[in-house]
Amino acid sequence: MKTPNVDYYTASQDFAPKKATWRHICGLAFKELRPNKKDWLGVVLPYVGGIIFAWIIGSAEDTVQMTDTICTVFLEIHIAVFGCILAAYSILLAFLDDKYIKKLLRINYEGNANYLKAGTEYFETAMYIYVVGILLSLIVKLIVICMPNDYVLTCNDLLNESLAATLLFGYLAYTIRATYEIKSVVANTATLFGGSLAFRIQAFASDINDEN
Repeated sequence: MKTPNVDYYTASQDFAPKKATWRHICGLAFKELRPNKKDWLGVVLPYVGGIIFAWIIGSAEDTVQMTDTICTVFLEIHIAVFGCILAAYSILLAFLDDKYIKKLLRINYEGNANYLKAGTEYFETAMYIYVVGILLSLIVKLIVICMPNDYVLTCNDLLNESLAATLLFGYLAYTIRATYEIKSVVANTATLFGGSLAFRIQAFASDINDEN
């Protein structure tokens, strides 16, 4: 682990307020959720789960009602997680005293950013992930609410099922992957909180040694 000298003015520019466009928000969300060979379950689960659930719902007699129900479930989950991330992020900022901020600025994360920047960027990106998920669920839910329960796209049952499954797959793959991201949110939160507590305990030890 390297502890380089820090240019605080340059580092401060990484945290300067920036206008977040929807293109930027969606870009960060999809970048964080892109396939990662280090986490094979995060790659397989959304695609396999999306295909299975999309076909089950698409081929069911009450496709519209089932879609509405699953949208409600994901919507409630993502709103709850978004609230938890926002609360954890606020508490985390309160834990960041001057000495701990300096310590995090000196820790390199994967060789291209300091740990403070990487950690705060992840929480911001995680919030974007769930904002996109909430909006997707709202859009799909509003669409199905406007449909009668026996709505069909064509007169061909197989074609109807295939089209419904195809349309649902993208939504389900994203929402399943976003839900799976809870694992990383918990891990990052625990790491930063644990690091803060460890740093404070070390500071207590240093104070005792100085007194002796």
